[in-house]
Amino acid sequence: MVDGRYVVRIRNRKNNTEAYLVWSETARTEFDRGQAVKKEKMERDARIRADNADGNALIFERNLAGETTASLARGFNLSPTAIGNICAKQARIERR
Repeated sequence: MVDGRYVVRIRNRKNNTEAYLVWSETARTEFDRGQAVKKEKMERDARIRADNADGNALIFERNLAGETTASLARGFNLSPTAIGNICAKQARIERR
């Protein structure tokens, strides 16, 4: 921090070059806010993936119990092809 401003080094590893930017306090605050939003989105996406894993297991179990892909597709608002893909993926997971 120099004179109330932030000096930021940006390194491009692909080109092996460096650039320096001078940020004000507001620019730094905006950057931090953007990083916080990205972190929240990543955490939300992780929770959604966990929920999807539970839902996928439920779809697979119901399919094994004899429910058709068409009826599962209507119940979960997915296409029958997507239901088939979910069941195939879950079958691979179950085999491990």
